[in-house]
Amino acid sequence: MASSFTPKRFSHNLTVKISAYGLLLLGLAAWPALADSRTETIDEVIVTGSLIKQSPEDAPVPIEVINSEDLFNIGSPSIVELVRTLGVNSGADGETNQFQSNDLEGTANINLRGLGPGRNLVLLNGRRNVFAPYHIASQAQLFVDINNIPAIALDRVELLKDGAAATYGSDAISGVVNFITRDDFEGTEFTLSHKEIEGSHGDQDFGAIWGRSSGATHIMASFGYHKRHQLRLRDRDWAVSPFLDSGIIRGYSLSPNPGGFLDHNRYLAGPDGDPATSGDNPSSIGIPASALAGANSADQPYGYGDPFCAQHAGTQNFEALAALAGGAHTNRCTYNYTYFDNLIEDEQRTNLFGVVSHEFDDATLKVEFLFAESEVPEWYTSPSFPPQVNFDTRTDTGRYIYADHPGLISFAALDLNGDAPGLDNPFADYADASCDPSTDADNCRRLLFYGRPYGVSGPATIGSRDYETAKLSFSLDGTMDNWFGFSDISYTTSLVLSQSEGKARSQDVLSERWSAALQGYGICGRGDGNVAGAGDCEYYNPFSNAIRVSDQKYAVYTAANPNPHYDADNANSDALRKWLLNDFGTIAENKLLVWDGVISGALDNGIAWAAGAQYRDEERSISPFELSNLDRNPCQSEAENTEFRNSGRRYNPDGKNCAGGDGVFGGANADDDYTGSGPFYFRGGTNQFDGAQDIMALFGEMQIAPMQDLEVQLSARYEDYGGKVGDSFDPKLAVRYQANDNLAFRASASTTFRGPTLNQLSGRTTTLSLVAAAGNIYKAIDTFGQDDLAPETADTLNFGALYDADSFIRANDTLAVSLDYWSFSFSDPVVVESYNDLVGNAFSGAGGVFNPDAAFADRITCGGSCVGETATSLERVRVNIVNGPDIETDGFDLAVTYGLPMRRGALEASLNLTQVL
Repeated sequence: MASSFTPKRFSHNLTVKISAYGLLLLGLAAWPALADSRTETIDEVIVTGSLIKQSPEDAPVPIEVINSEDLFNIGSPSIVELVRTLGVNSGADGETNQFQSNDLEGTANINLRGLGPGRNLVLLNGRRNVFAPYHIASQAQLFVDINNIPAIALDRVELLKDGAAATYGSDAISGVVNFITRDDFEGTEFTLSHKEIEGSHGDQDFGAIWGRSSGATHIMASFGYHKRHQLRLRDRDWAVSPFLDSGIIRGYSLSPNPGGFLDHNRYLAGPDGDPATSGDNPSSIGIPASALAGANSADQPYGYGDPFCAQHAGTQNFEALAALAGGAHTNRCTYNYTYFDNLIEDEQRTNLFGVVSHEFDDATLKVEFLFAESEVPEWYTSPSFPPQVNFDTRTDTGRYIYADHPGLISFAALDLNGDAPGLDNPFADYADASCDPSTDADNCRRLLFYGRPYGVSGPATIGSRDYETAKLSFSLDGTMDNWFGFSDISYTTSLVLSQSEGKARSQDVLSERWSAALQGYGICGRGDGNVAGAGDCEYYNPFSNAIRVSDQKYAVYTAANPNPHYDADNANSDALRKWLLNDFGTIAENKLLVWDGVISGALDNGIAWAAGAQYRDEERSISPFELSNLDRNPCQSEAENTEFRNSGRRYNPDGKNCAGGDGVFGGANADDDYTGSGPFYFRGGTNQFDGAQDIMALFGEMQIAPMQDLEVQLSARYEDYGGKVGDSFDPKLAVRYQANDNLAFRASASTTFRGPTLNQLSGRTTTLSLVAAAGNIYKAIDTFGQDDLAPETADTLNFGALYDADSFIRANDTLAVSLDYWSFSFSDPVVVESYNDLVGNAFSGAGGVFNPDAAFADRITCGGSCVGETATSLERVRVNIVNGPDIETDGFDLAVTYGLPMRRGALEASLNLTQVL
C-alpha cells in the first residue's frame, strides 16, 4: 500500500547519507529526530495504469506505490535490491549466471509474476525505454535493463499488476513498472554505501544529486557509480562437491583434460577398411560409448584414458561413471569446470541523469537526458570448452597424435606399474621418433585425442561484457481553455530517442589451429615450409605430463605435491595457448524512437476522458566479430572459408556452404559438404542482422460514475505492426465499488497482446545449454527467428478487495489490507522450441538410438551421420522461435500494512505475498 506522506531531508541544501553496517547505531540515534521531520502530508496522485490521474486507493486496478519514504526505510536499496523486495517479481535475473544468461552478465531485469521480463513494460517517467542489447536466450525475450535507472534520483515506483495493453500497447501483458524521478529536487544530496561480502571486496555505491531553480527554469542532475568485486565460486565450500556426490554431476564434464586416446588405425577405418579414407566425413564418425574403456579385451586394446587423470581431477567414482556413460570406462576422466567460474564478476556501472524544465504561462517544457554505462571487464569461465565433434577425423582439423610427438614419446617412457594398477604402459606401442608423418602419415601409428585442450590446469578463459545506453526525451504538458468547444483541456506530447549498444566478447579454440598444434605446427601454422617443432613451431601436448600442478579442489597433484611425471620440455607454453584461443562475439545495438500525444478533459456530467496516438520506430542490428561471422567464415578451415568468400555464395542455414575434408565444394565427394557453424571447435557463429519495424497506435479512455460509490473505466487501443505481424485491438473494463468507509471492491477484464520483437522475427543466435540425453553435457543450440510469427495475446482478469481502517487495535493506528485474484490466459505465446524435446524425438529408436524417420530428425547434427548413434554423439540442435501452445496461470496477491504512532516516531510492519495457483 502507498504511504500518504513523504520525507523531508536532513537539510534543504545539503544531505549526506551513509549506509553501512558500522553506522547502524548512528542510524538508530537519528531515527526519532528524522521521524519528527516526516510529518508533512500530501495527496498522492498516481500516473501509471490510466491516462486519467487518480490516487492509488481510488484506482479500479491493482497498483502498488513504493515512494521515497519506503525506499529510505529499506535502506535506499539499489534498483536490483528493490526489485527483489517485490512479491510480484519472480524469476528476475540481476546476478551473473553464465549458464543461463548467455551474454547478459552486467544487466538486470524485472519479471512480473514470472511470465517473462519481456512481458512487462518498464517505463521511466512514463516513457518507454530501449531494450537491452541482448535477449534472454532461453525465452528469446528482449527486456529493459533496470541497471540503467538512476537510483539516486528515484522518487517512487508505481507498479501496475494487471494487463495494460489497452493503455500502453505491446509488452504490457503482465503489467507495468514506472520509475519516477525527483525532477523538482532542490539542494544537494550524496549517498554512499558499502556491502561487506566474505571472500570479496564487496559492493560500493556512490550517488550525488543536485537541483536548483532560476525563475521559471529548474535543473536537476544526478550521478551514480556502482562497483562490484569478484567473488570466486571456489571460495564457497558448498559450491563444488565431489564427483557424482549423491549421484549428481554438479559441474563436472565427461570431456576433460587430461582426456582419452583412441587407436585410429584399428578402430576408425573408413567404409572400405582403409584408414586413409576415414577423413571423407566432414566432421567425424560415430564412436561407441565403450571406446574409452581401459581395454576392450586383454589382447585388443583400442582406447585409453590418461592413467593419471584421477590424481589431477581429484576423487573419481569410476563404477558410477561407467553406469552413467553406459560402458566399462575404467579410465575415463572428468574435471570440474565451474571451479574456474565466479559467483560475482568484477563489474562497474556509471549513470548520468538530468532534467531541465521551464514553466510557461500554461505549459511546461521538459528535457530529460540519460546516459548509462556498464562494464564487466573480466568475465571468467572454463579454461576451454568441449569440442562439438568428439572424434574429428579430418586431415585439416582432426586431433591426431602421431608417433613422433615428443609429448607422446616422453609419456610412453614412463613406468606405470604401481601408478595405475593392472596396466603396463600402452602408449609405448605408439611412440616412434623415426616416424615422419609429413611424408608417410598413413603408415605412422596415430592416436585420436578425446577431450578438451585445457582443463584441470586452468587458467580460466576471460571474456568481457560492455553496455552503453543513451536516452533523450522532450515533452510538453499544458492546458487549453477552449479546444473545439471543450474547456479545461489538458495535453501532453513527447518525443523519445534512445539507443543501447552491447559488446559481448568470449574466447574459444579454432579447430584448425588445435589440429596443427597437435602435429607440431602451433604458432607457426602449417605450410610456408615450416617444420614441426622447429623454430617458432610448437607442439601442443595433450598428455598429463604437460601439467605440473592441477587447479582442482580435490586434486592430488597440487603445489605442495606436484606431478612427479611433469616434463617441462614438453609443457604447453602461454604463447601457444594465446595462439589457440581467439575472440568470438558480437556487437548488438537497439534503437527506439517514440512519439506520442494525449489530450484529456472532463464533461459537465462528470465523465472524464482521454485520447491519444503513438508512433514507434524500432531498429536492431547484430554485427559479429570477423571469425564469428557466418557470412564470411562459416567453415572449419581457412581454405574452405576462402573458397566460400571467393565463390560469391551467400550463407544458407538450410543448405551446404562448406567443402568438407576434400576441400572441393560440390565435387565428386559432395557428400562431405556441410552447412557450417564457423571455425571454432565449440561455439557457433552468427549472421549479420539489420532489422526495423514501425508501429502505430490509437487509444482512448473514459471514466464514468453511474452511481455515487461506483466507478467504471473503459479503455481501448488499436496497434498496427504492419507486414506479416498485423494489428491488434484490445479493450479493457475496470470497475471499483466502495461498499462502505472501510471496504471496497475492484475488478478488471481486458485483452492484452505483445508483438514479436525483431530478434524473434529473424536472425540466428547460438547458446550453450545442458542437454540431458547427451549425458548432461553442454551443447550448442542454434536458435532461428521466424518472420511469420503472430502476436501473442492474453485474456486477463483481476478481482480484488481493499480494507482500510483507522484505530483498528489502538488509537491512531492504521491497517490496510488488499487481496486480489488474478488470471492470465495466453494464446499463441512466442516461445523457443524445447531442444530437449527435439532431442528426445530424434533419438526415439530402440535403446535411444537415432531415428531418421522422426519428425524432428533434421534438427540434429552429429559428427557425421547420426544413424546408429545415441544422443551422446550429437553436436548441435536447431530450434525455432514459434507461436507455442496456450498457457494459463492464476493466483493471489496479498498486501497487509499496519502502522502504529509512537512517542518519538512510528512503527510500520508490512507483508506482501504472491501465490501462484
